[in-house]
Amino acid sequence: MKSYLKWSKRKEHIFRRNITDKKNIKYGVACFFVPVTERSGLKMYGNAGDRNYAYRLQTRAAKHDLAPEVGEKFKLKIFGVSYVSCGAIKDLWVNTVYGYVTEKVRVPKIVGYRREEELADALEAVGLEAGDLRPDNMGIKKGRLVCIDFDECSMGSSFIR
Repeated sequence: MKSYLKWSKRKEHIFRRNITDKKNIKYGVACFFVPVTERSGLKMYGNAGDRNYAYRLQTRAAKHDLAPEVGEKFKLKIFGVSYVSCGAIKDLWVNTVYGYVTEKVRVPKIVGYRREEELADALEAVGLEAGDLRPDNMGIKKGRLVCIDFDECSMGSSFIR
């Protein structure tokens, strides 16, 4: 596995620093993406089942150059504080998030219908049915269009042969 796809304390530190910078975080229905290095980012999910499902499908697509490469899985505890007026603490909370390291790709602003259909057909040929292909869910890797969204909302009827 390439070093930039490995989970590390450095990536955790960058994640914890970047988690408050909402402009760099990309939110989806089932997960969010936090960039941590120039070549990698973290896909984060609310439970292990959703993470494992997306990881399995993205790994399958990546083997056929149809997705960014995937790296190590991890889980983190995130602590937070909610405040009310005058800085009084309203609530303390702890959440566990589940994620994996993934290769970063460039997300296009516009994708032609023909290229979108070619990607959908290629995914279907390897047993994946993309139900939500649109520019926000696609990326460019080495000049090639790839899928970047593998959660159950986007790939709900997918299967692995």
